[in-house]
Amino acid sequence: MTFVRRTLAALALAVAARAEAQLSGSAPEPRPELTIAVQNRTAAADAARGAARRDSTVRPGDVLRYTLTFVNATERAIRNVQLSNPLPRGLELLAGTVTASRPDAQAEYSADGGRSYATTPTVEVVVDGRTVRRPVPPAQYTHVRWIVNGSVAPRAVVTAEYETRVSTGSREVRGATPSSPSSGSR
Repeated sequence: MTFVRRTLAALALAVAARAEAQLSGSAPEPRPELTIAVQNRTAAADAARGAARRDSTVRPGDVLRYTLTFVNATERAIRNVQLSNPLPRGLELLAGTVTASRPDAQAEYSADGGRSYATTPTVEVVVDGRTVRRPVPPAQYTHVRWIVNGSVAPRAVVTAEYETRVSTGSREVRGATPSSPSSGSR
């Protein structure tokens, strides 16, 4: 299966900044790492049926699986680890696809551009003249994150995954189209 791998230095630094570590010594120690891989599951299924695509274009209706892999490359346990990822415009989160390798990693979602998170984001709407709170549909989420409630041991790995679908009315998908089909493999 072909994966597009991107190590996002900014996200890795954000994760490292949020991680509470008690590092000591004068020699520089390894830093925590966050890698994000994207697989076009629809194209992979097409290839399995012998209908391989001739390009790496992400098309409306395609299902993309995002895998976030956090590695604690340090010699100390790290607390307060958060794995976060925006959902690129033109992608809809598929309900029931959000998973993590650890049971203490709680998924939260944002529907307001990452300003606030909740396990079930809500929005205020007016119904019969009254303001009520209603759940936001997963297709309208803008970000997903996992908060690891325990410590991540030295050299331990935490993975988190979710799937999205390219909106059928979408012409542009920012951040989801691979720059080249040979960016990486797994």
